[in-house]
Amino acid sequence: MLKFRDNILKRSNAMKLTQNLEKSFAINANRPALEVDNHTITYQQLSGLSHNLASFLADSAVEAKNSTIVRGGGANSRLIVFGYREAEAYLSILACVFANLTFIPLNPKFPKERLINIISRVEGAPILLCPHCAQSFRTIAPDLPNMRIFWLDFLDSSAQEFESLVQDFPHLEFIKIPKDSLQKPYQGLTIQNQSLESQTPAYLLFTSGSTGIPKGVLVSRANLLSYCLRIQALYAFKPTDRISQFFDLTFDLSLHDIFCTLFAGATLVVIPPRALLNPMPFLAQANLSVFFAVPSLIAYLQKLKSLKPNALSNLRIALFCGEALPTSLAINFAQCAPNALLDNLYGPTEATISFTQYRFIGEGGIAKCGIKAQDFDIVPLGLPFCDLFVSLRDENGAEVERGQVGEMWLGGDQVALGYYNDMQKTNEKFITEKGVRWYQSGDLGKFDENLGAYCFCGRVDEQVKIQGFRVELLEIDNALSAISGTQARSVVIEKNGLNTIYAVFEASKDSIDFKSILESLRTKLPFYMLPSSAVCLEKFPLNSNGKVDRGAIKKQILHSQRDKIDFGQCGKSMLNLIEGLFRIPRSLTGEGNRKTLKILQESLKCELKIVEVPSGERAFDWEIPREWNVKDAYILTPNGEKICDFKANSLHLVGYSVPTNCELSFDELLPHLYTLESQPNAIPYITSYYKERFGFCLSFKQLLELKNQFSGTNKKFKVVVDSTLENGALSYGEIFIKGKSEQEIVFSTYICHPQMVNNELSGIAVAREIANLLSARENLYSIRIVLVPETIGSIYYLSQNLQHLKESCIAGFVLTCIGDSRAYSVLHSPSANNLADRAARHILKSYYGGGVEYSYLERGSDERQYCAPGVDLPFCTLMRSKFGAYPEYHTSLDDLSLVSAQSLGESLEYVFRILRVLELNATYQNTILCEPQLGKRGLYPTLSTKDSINQIKDMRNLLMYCNGKRDLLEIAEICGINLLECEDWLGKFVEFGLLRKCD
Repeated sequence: MLKFRDNILKRSNAMKLTQNLEKSFAINANRPALEVDNHTITYQQLSGLSHNLASFLADSAVEAKNSTIVRGGGANSRLIVFGYREAEAYLSILACVFANLTFIPLNPKFPKERLINIISRVEGAPILLCPHCAQSFRTIAPDLPNMRIFWLDFLDSSAQEFESLVQDFPHLEFIKIPKDSLQKPYQGLTIQNQSLESQTPAYLLFTSGSTGIPKGVLVSRANLLSYCLRIQALYAFKPTDRISQFFDLTFDLSLHDIFCTLFAGATLVVIPPRALLNPMPFLAQANLSVFFAVPSLIAYLQKLKSLKPNALSNLRIALFCGEALPTSLAINFAQCAPNALLDNLYGPTEATISFTQYRFIGEGGIAKCGIKAQDFDIVPLGLPFCDLFVSLRDENGAEVERGQVGEMWLGGDQVALGYYNDMQKTNEKFITEKGVRWYQSGDLGKFDENLGAYCFCGRVDEQVKIQGFRVELLEIDNALSAISGTQARSVVIEKNGLNTIYAVFEASKDSIDFKSILESLRTKLPFYMLPSSAVCLEKFPLNSNGKVDRGAIKKQILHSQRDKIDFGQCGKSMLNLIEGLFRIPRSLTGEGNRKTLKILQESLKCELKIVEVPSGERAFDWEIPREWNVKDAYILTPNGEKICDFKANSLHLVGYSVPTNCELSFDELLPHLYTLESQPNAIPYITSYYKERFGFCLSFKQLLELKNQFSGTNKKFKVVVDSTLENGALSYGEIFIKGKSEQEIVFSTYICHPQMVNNELSGIAVAREIANLLSARENLYSIRIVLVPETIGSIYYLSQNLQHLKESCIAGFVLTCIGDSRAYSVLHSPSANNLADRAARHILKSYYGGGVEYSYLERGSDERQYCAPGVDLPFCTLMRSKFGAYPEYHTSLDDLSLVSAQSLGESLEYVFRILRVLELNATYQNTILCEPQLGKRGLYPTLSTKDSINQIKDMRNLLMYCNGKRDLLEIAEICGINLLECEDWLGKFVEFGLLRKCD
């Protein structure tokens, strides 16, 4: 059992919750307290409005019958706040605190059935209705019993709406709170039961329940006070701070925003609903200094490509809570807010908002502290706040040994009162030991000695976090089963830092109308619990106890996702990208390369890091060249005709041509002109990277016409090359997609060729599509994609990353000339037998009639660098037609006509099959002496045919050759079988214990 490192908090609870607030209100009277809906409310105004509202509610209670509000408040005095991101909602919450009432926030966007359920369970608590939520209220009003509805519109913006509600729902007792009663001088309010703050609920929040009925958590005023004091001691919020308010009011993290801001005399900045779809512009303009959010919001901003470096440079504190915080997301946000301290908080509603803290980046942010190397994928939970306790327990409630996983019990004065009207559940989850009140969280954790912190290890039950909200999957299961009339389960799959819910039915696809099921679900479940996709399985997998195995269902979905790629649609996407990149002039360096990388960055669903390497930097035996850029280049004939126009086709200019402006006769110009006599209509691709010259390329046919007209004459051609060649930088891009394993599969393609499709852009397009597809699924291996200028780019990259690649890269592929519709081919490494070689060879034999295999002797692309002596990385090169072996290569004929959406999609499928083989490949050990009996395990075909006999032969061969020494690729080559077709058998062999995977 651990408590916080040091007792850093010296505090007294002599002051009550209201006294702390009133002290802050008095000190900061003229400062802005609340910015909401284009209105700014000062502390003085907020104090008067909320106190007067508290007084009005108390006075009204005297006259009410069957009301749960009584003068002086107390443990059984409650008020429902029906509001959403509007001033009236915040005033109502504060009024409840000052009147000693328990506030119950309700989200008007919740389904009708859920709202009615909660309202009916709080036994006559009146509703305070905020004006912006009137339309939502109309959906539930007909089903409400006779009850009191307070209408609060202190801006008088919806007077007609109130009159309409009174007329339409006469069975409800509407009371309009007069504007003048809120703005009159505050006369004071006598609050009773102050000595019972530890037993008086501050709020009642309803969270997801496994039975399908939301469960209410009662948090006391003393709990809330203790939390606010701890946070203020930890972060020292200042009156000058501007603090974000992102969370829904039914989410307890919103109460951190509200009360911690008001305790400090700071300004609460409420994110308007219209900004939620794309919040970054508002965040940047709001001049925030403190930011609090769930990690999924950061994943969403990353998906929108909004996490730009320094975009939130004003932030000094960034806090995250509510769900697991991936390290990569934390780093990306830290770069966006470089001056911000960054902490990960953890805590369930039952322990009052948050309970532990881990400092990921210290005060001053990365600008001051930098980013230390991290050896964890998920940011730890940290240690408990001052005077709080965490204890790891086994299923019997005994503390586990140090370093072992156990259920996290949370102890101290933040532990809530319990569950509303559910003493049995309260007694199960809340206990007192040796004077400490404990909550059994259901979260699994362990203490990492190296980090000095608790780490999250999962759940003991089937509860998950969606957008920070706690969700019981059983509640979704029950709703799905009830509506569909069949057995159903929900599973959560993480993609790009965002959790997605899948509805899974044990039924045929034709029997499930998911659209109508989803419509019914909307009436039962809140938006964050709605599945986004549906899957039908013939039969649910069961675990050893005969129960439905949710984990196995998830694996089946992930497996099916890998197979369900629409390569035709991917081909169209790649062709669109190529068309957009085609006319951009690229070379070893320059703005064309940067523009290409920027376009890729915008089209990717994952991060592309762009690196700039200064001219003159050394890379092994090479040096980064000067940067070359071209504004214009052309030749004017003596007749005034513009030819060799760079803007019409950038192939017309020899790469790296130096600036030139002169007049030459044809015979003087001729040494600077380059053509292909063998292809008279083609413009050749010519470069002069390392010798300064200028030159132009044109078709041989055009050269002959010029020669016939101007050879032997003194007529002058005006030659213009408006270029610059000066110190700058070489640009390259890198994508990294983390998989389950630290081992990597690497792809490399180049970005330095102008206006050629198959040779240049096909590799870029396939690489982009691979990145988008793999970033959306769970991968066994980590994926690294490098986009570099050919030769010098790969040499520089290796000079910086060779040791890492030697340690991590199990297979690598250069992608080039991979868009045409001719052959499928591979250019092997010197050994022709590394893992990449073997995987490519296997797929060529299994699907493409063997394809075409080229020796390393015919090398010509960046395999020259990756497979060089001393480098010796396990690379090969994947192509359709080999570079230099198709007639359009390095000419203007390598244009958009050479590729199609179909050919690009087929090329992508070729690469993906190789990827699948690499993921499947492993070494297995047969566990059965002699041949196993397949029939008793249901693995033997019941009908004997020629195909089934061959299948049995292949199955037995696979089993017999798994000796713990050969990997599956070697076995497939020996036995002549397609490894991808063995995937299902392999899974069954492992499931039945016939094979064991070797480490």
